[in-house]
Amino acid sequence: MPVPAIAFAAVRVGAASAIAWKGLSEMSQLSEKASSYLERHNTGLKTGEGHNDVGDAFRHAFASAKTSLQYGETTASVLGSLHEYHGNFKSQPEKECGMDMWNNKVGREIARGLPAGASDEQVGKAVVEAIKRGDLITSIDDPRTAKGLKELLSMDDLASKASTFLKESKTMLADITPGVIKEALASKDLSGPVMAGLAKGFSEMEKSFSPDFMKAMSRAEPDRVAAR
Repeated sequence: MPVPAIAFAAVRVGAASAIAWKGLSEMSQLSEKASSYLERHNTGLKTGEGHNDVGDAFRHAFASAKTSLQYGETTASVLGSLHEYHGNFKSQPEKECGMDMWNNKVGREIARGLPAGASDEQVGKAVVEAIKRGDLITSIDDPRTAKGLKELLSMDDLASKASTFLKESKTMLADITPGVIKEALASKDLSGPVMAGLAKGFSEMEKSFSPDFMKAMSRAEPDRVAAR
């Protein structure tokens, strides 16, 4: 393959990885907002310490619902799976992954019933109601974790959803520069296998983004990406 083609392919993966990295960072911030909501409201829930419990379930559903409302269900689904892949690469128990994926799914379903631009208060209230109805998994001993595992997107699934993910997540691009790409790829938040899975579906990237954006991406140094 000619060097320019290799460089462009590397930049393509880098740009997509930077978007995913930024999205995961935003989801982390939403988890903090979820924790803040629980601290500020007397929900009547015994939230626990925040790991594999009610508080954990609330954070996942809240972040998934907010991401779905802001960017779309595909983006929320992709980012939710990417987040869990990183946990799996660190030997996360299957039941824990299943619990999180189930609660992410419920979060996306909650978003469908809310108005566009729903506030944190509206989302938080809807998630609390879902917990009280028993819609969310609040313990890894819940048998529904097996169904939750089926929500984890495979690498092929990620690739097939890549074009939609890129189109939905365009609004994340405002502050993505070649420097941000390098920062993302140097971080521990995007593993090689996940990058490879996403890269499979990016053949439509040139059509999805403006020429100005692609021109900016082409100025990024691809050495780090090519070495992955």
